[in-house]
Amino acid sequence: MGIQQIKPGVFFLDVRAWSAGRQYRKREQFEGGNNAAKMRFFQIKKELQQRAQDEARSLTLSEFQTLNEVLDFYCQNNDLSKSRADCYFRRLREIGATPLYNLSRVFKDFIRLQKNDAAINTGKRLSCAAINKLKVFAMAALNYAVQEEKIPENPLKGIRKEKEKPREIVLTPEQEAELLRVTAQEAPDNLPYVQYCLVIPCRKGELVRAPKSFYNRFTNKITIPGIYTKNGRACVKPVFPGLVEYFRNIPEDCPWLFYRYEAGQYKPLGNIHKSFKRCASLAGMPWLRQHDLRHVAVLKLIEAGNPREWVMSVAGWASDMLKVYFNRPGDEAAALIRFPETVLTAVHFTGEKDKNAVSA
Repeated sequence: MGIQQIKPGVFFLDVRAWSAGRQYRKREQFEGGNNAAKMRFFQIKKELQQRAQDEARSLTLSEFQTLNEVLDFYCQNNDLSKSRADCYFRRLREIGATPLYNLSRVFKDFIRLQKNDAAINTGKRLSCAAINKLKVFAMAALNYAVQEEKIPENPLKGIRKEKEKPREIVLTPEQEAELLRVTAQEAPDNLPYVQYCLVIPCRKGELVRAPKSFYNRFTNKITIPGIYTKNGRACVKPVFPGLVEYFRNIPEDCPWLFYRYEAGQYKPLGNIHKSFKRCASLAGMPWLRQHDLRHVAVLKLIEAGNPREWVMSVAGWASDMLKVYFNRPGDEAAALIRFPETVLTAVHFTGEKDKNAVSA
């Protein structure tokens, strides 16, 4: 029983009730005798059980009765072309016939099964990030239905995300040189883009179809409008010295920042997923993903001593994602710490004790 005596005549009540796989909880500090505290405990529990019944009844009387109806409504009224939501919604429709009042319990069992399921394209078990995407899309659809007053509340409210394991990628100078060599040989159109992404953290959707007008040759910066970025905010990225010549010599009749010349005309670089994977495999790194270049660039900028705020701004993060990208072990992180010059030069220890200090 969740009754704990704090001091004479004062009790802490922690009351929980379960309904359709969902927990209802209330905590309260109560003053009175022991029997009165027990009576108050059972009174709160009865209130929680009544609340669970009322919510289940309200869901049965709502406009939408099943998860499929909620998913259909969300897909019809939102543009999901950039979110790659199709694969996640296909999985969610496996439990689409579930009544909303019973969704909380069924969804927990569904997630438990998904953790042991294999992805269709790779044959590997779904990662915690993929499981979290399932939860995010389910919550988004349900929250949208609540917002549009189609259902009274979100039956998955309070669901927790899985703990994700950071994916930290480090390339040695030799690996980078081999990747660039193979790219120059197998897919030369990709070379400037890969070179840039190895130094400046970018998302592939930001630059592969970016117009040349984003580049300012006087400031050597690339300004990406919010419609191209993940968080909807404009992002300014610098151009490092090694690629200044490339950007300043883009053909006048080419409208694209990164381009390929095909059938007598310039086209945006576009989707390079297959060609990048082929080059990475030939370079002896079949595990390397295009997005991993972003991790590599972030680590380089941090190790070069750039303040984390600068790196976050250039990377286009709305929140601090360095805890995911820069996940170094303690000993390695300690080796990267840079000390102020005053610490290095102010005290010179000779290894011998001060004799005068000892005699005093």
